Amino acid sequence: VPYLWDASVREQSYTQVAYAIAEVIWLAGGSRFSGEVKAAIQKRWLPCDFRYFWTDVRVALGRLCSVDGDVAEGAQWFEQAREVFAEEGARALSAIVDHDEAWMYIRNPHSADDTTILALLDRSIAQFREIGMPGWLTRSEHLRHELLSGQPAQR
Repeated sequence: VPYLWDASVREQSYTQVAYAIAEVIWLAGGSRFSGEVKAAIQKRWLPCDFRYFWTDVRVALGRLCSVDGDVAEGAQWFEQAREVFAEEGARALSAIVDHDEAWMYIRNPHSADDTTILALLDRSIAQFREIGMPGWLTRSEHLRHELLSGQPAQR
């Protein structure tokens, strides 16, 4: 992976690759490389603000902060991503950010109260229903059920 970070920032497709690497780390629950990936994204791709379909480095940074336990910074990146998606009218991505922020809080106990988490999940559920995203709807409903039943959050 190190060669990736030396690539020209003019190569927009590298934004997708960096986003995908961050997503794998997020889904795996962390990696010893998360700090390196986060630093590369902040140095190389965030300043260029390349925007590709279904990706945004702000979401990637929020996810990486989450797996590293930096919930406050993760929440800031998710909020910045929401602002970009609102500007673009990217409703599906906004709903995913709500889901991911709720999951971040669930993964990091004592980082938010249940009311905050439920509000994010309810907002994501409503958006997924409205847009017609059944897979994501099931994910958010499952997290909501686990939270209310006191079960450990799995995905």
